[in-house]
Amino acid sequence: MSFSCTTRIHIALYRDFGCLILRRAPLRSTCQRRTLAYRHSGGDRQDFASRYRSVPAFAAKAYLGGIHDAATRVRTSEDVGHVLRMVRAAPAAEIEEDGLLAVVGVLGRRKDARLLLALIDSDLFLPWYGSGFVVTRVYILLFDALFDPYGPKYPPSDDEISGILERFRSRGGVMTPPMVKAFTRKYTAQGKPLSPTLSSIVHPKDIAKLPVGIDVSTTTWRQWIDDNRLTRSFDDVLSTVLPHLRERHVPPSIISALLGSDRWMPRDIDNVANALGVRPDIGTVSRAAHNALAKSGTRAAMDVFNYARERGLFLAHRTSQHIITALVAFRNFSLPHPNDISSAVDVFWRDAQRDNPDKDPTLVSHIPFLSALSMAIGVPRRWDTIRDIISFLRETEQPVAPHLPKEQSTLLEETFLCRSHTAAIQMLSERWNLLQDDLHPWLHRIGKFRYDDAPTCSHSDFIAFVTSCGHGVTPQLLIEWIGSVSHSRTLLYTSWERRALGPSRDHYDELSCSYLRQAEDTMLADPHRLDTVDVRTKLMAAYLVGDTQRRNEHHALRSWTWIVGRNAITDAVLAHVINCPSNLSLLRRVWADSLRQGVVPSISSYARYAKKLICNHLYDEGFEILRDRVGDDPAFRYVAVALFARVPPGDVERYARELPKIWRDPRTQAEVVQARAHRRSEARRNQLWED
Repeated sequence: MSFSCTTRIHIALYRDFGCLILRRAPLRSTCQRRTLAYRHSGGDRQDFASRYRSVPAFAAKAYLGGIHDAATRVRTSEDVGHVLRMVRAAPAAEIEEDGLLAVVGVLGRRKDARLLLALIDSDLFLPWYGSGFVVTRVYILLFDALFDPYGPKYPPSDDEISGILERFRSRGGVMTPPMVKAFTRKYTAQGKPLSPTLSSIVHPKDIAKLPVGIDVSTTTWRQWIDDNRLTRSFDDVLSTVLPHLRERHVPPSIISALLGSDRWMPRDIDNVANALGVRPDIGTVSRAAHNALAKSGTRAAMDVFNYARERGLFLAHRTSQHIITALVAFRNFSLPHPNDISSAVDVFWRDAQRDNPDKDPTLVSHIPFLSALSMAIGVPRRWDTIRDIISFLRETEQPVAPHLPKEQSTLLEETFLCRSHTAAIQMLSERWNLLQDDLHPWLHRIGKFRYDDAPTCSHSDFIAFVTSCGHGVTPQLLIEWIGSVSHSRTLLYTSWERRALGPSRDHYDELSCSYLRQAEDTMLADPHRLDTVDVRTKLMAAYLVGDTQRRNEHHALRSWTWIVGRNAITDAVLAHVINCPSNLSLLRRVWADSLRQGVVPSISSYARYAKKLICNHLYDEGFEILRDRVGDDPAFRYVAVALFARVPPGDVERYARELPKIWRDPRTQAEVVQARAHRRSEARRNQLWED
């Protein structure tokens, strides 16, 4: 078929008939742009092509751009009404929704509940209550703004929330499941359950609406339980459904539904299983382990794991991987304990058993797991365990690092099998010609290996690693190696490594410091190439790790004197250095020298300085800096948590009165409890070590 310039093609896609109709029509004297017009029948939301191609692209773009600019200038409820009138004046009805969503997105990012309330209370918004998609989007953003801890009226009162939800229902709105989940999660984050009034509004299901009947499927029961567990407690829902399900043959998924997202204890599983006469399955224990990990931590997850293993059950592969990652990861208050890493090994071998019905062939990176084993001196037979794990992965054709090329993943396996830094460096230089860009990640991996007779990568091994690849030392590589020495010294000061290494621990620590002095004497002799501010800052931090007896303070002061002498103190240097000093005199000297050179500390630096003072038992001085320089900002609540966890209980109220936003933040209460528990645990651990 041939077409001339005097003919244009109108394409109309009639979805009702499933056919494509072409017709010819005469053009004007000049050729016009061809446009595609899709006719859409059925449904209140049109597809992407229909909404954007029914008007020219430049018109839609100009309309949405104007709407976005007007929304950014909104300050009052009158401005909201003006913007909604602009939305109503869209060039086509099908892009009116896009204009409204643009306004909602701008107001939602500002988290101003006052403007969002003006939006939903406007008469121009009433027609949109028939669209579940739009209403869900708007009200979820409203819940985020209402329950924002940094908001001016946080937390909102129950009467205010009840009024908002009642107006929502009076306008014909229906609470969708995403709205229920978002509201329940935000409300319960305050640390209190839903009140009966709010529960009846948000989730108005009651016992009379139970899916009772001989023809009701188990799926309906499970859906009803899932919906009710969003707002009702485990015991409440269990007492409601138990009389109706006791005589039915129900699957184990009912137990998982009853557990919801907050119950995980093995006794809860046993109670429900015995009452229903059902044996828990892999889904039940996996749900419980997931809840335990999210709500209580790794110890609770291991309780569920042991419960499942005693009953011959396996955890889902994904759940096992989450537990392993949580056990070997660095947490807020402490490094991974050898017992946690040993538990991760148990979870790995349990998941790898041949009779596990949920073995997943999905490729997972095992680098964090193996790296944690290579660093944990307190784990018995850890290098034999690494060898067994790598052998298993090779038998099952699973690479250690699926995100790396095959050659690099194989080399990484070989480095884990080496028994010294020298052997790993020699093997790597013989097997692969490393480029300059490859040195940094490989030094990061090999430098963190900690052997029983050589916990720290020596200075000579570092030089051999760089020179064997035909490259020279750069400041970035030197900083990476100093970081590995600092990391090793940090682990040497843990109670479990002091117990595992005994008297040799002090020898290894002094050896690590000698590596730093050797680098300082030789490699920093050239001031134009390696002796930089970043290197000196990292070196100072490495000297001061765990230096409670101030044996290395004079070595650290050499680097600080070098920085001060070159007038090179910046806020970034101050922020890094201020975390290092463990004694008060050095802390005050660093702070005074920084102010003397005209450095204006940032709020973050003031917060770090205040926390250091609090950790040195200068509570009032640290509190004054927090109050006057940092302010009542929940973003810096970690300083207040350190204060609340250390002062006597009678003084907490005095400090909390002047920090109302931080004190009202629900995260503050939880972190204070966690910090106090950690301090008690560390005190008991140190007492056992001294005994």
